[in-house]
Amino acid sequence: MLFRSLGGPDRPSQVRFAARHGFAGVLYPWAGDSPREERRAVAEQLRELKLACSCIVSVPFAKLMDPLWVTDSGESRQSLVHYVEDAVKVAQELGSSMLAVIPKADGQTSQALQRQRALNNLRMIADLTAGRGIVLAIEPMIAIPDMLLKTFAAGVDLVRSCNHPGIKLIFDTGHLVDMREPVLESFVAAYDDIGLLQLADMPGRIEPGKGELDFVSLLAHAIQRGYSGLVDLEHDWLSHDRDAEQAGIATLARLDSEARAVASRRARAD
Repeated sequence: MLFRSLGGPDRPSQVRFAARHGFAGVLYPWAGDSPREERRAVAEQLRELKLACSCIVSVPFAKLMDPLWVTDSGESRQSLVHYVEDAVKVAQELGSSMLAVIPKADGQTSQALQRQRALNNLRMIADLTAGRGIVLAIEPMIAIPDMLLKTFAAGVDLVRSCNHPGIKLIFDTGHLVDMREPVLESFVAAYDDIGLLQLADMPGRIEPGKGELDFVSLLAHAIQRGYSGLVDLEHDWLSHDRDAEQAGIATLARLDSEARAVASRRARAD
């Protein structure tokens, strides 16, 4: 519900707003926790307007703080499979091809052992989801306490160790800044491992163009490399009103135009 002032009072209205303003899709990550009637209405709008749906979180919100991905108990693994299967059904209903994975640490077991268990669980789950056209996308962050992956670099290492085509990374610019990692350099170095790009300006996770991040260079590299996924808006607003939202849309158009111009100049130079 990013455009609350301009887009309307409910999620189906937000989908129609996105279509009118030329967006490629919407982000509806907690769809599995939403009322079924709302989800069906959103799915209908997405199909009618030919918009995409971005990632769905792989477990219910109430289970986000459970260390499901770092366990080796049969019961916990069964629960994980159950939650993911439910998330896959929601993703397929909405036309999403990606499940977000936010692995929580258990606070007891060694980091090395938890990492190995996460690797095993990710491969096991990815074998289940890949056949249904669903990619697992791991999101490193420290915004939530006690996460398994506290740096983006650790996420890259885990994904590469998994060595599975159905396992990628979510690249969230705000989380990169929180983790004190270079945004553009990290994106360039890990591009082949990234499945989804999410934008938030910093400090404060505010709308692009109101903070300190260089989105033009980031987006230009994505264009150069042929990135074809969605670019999620994962930010708040400096002010919550119609003027801010209208200015935000204009800024996105400007950033897009400038990034395409930079990518075009680089292509000609090459």
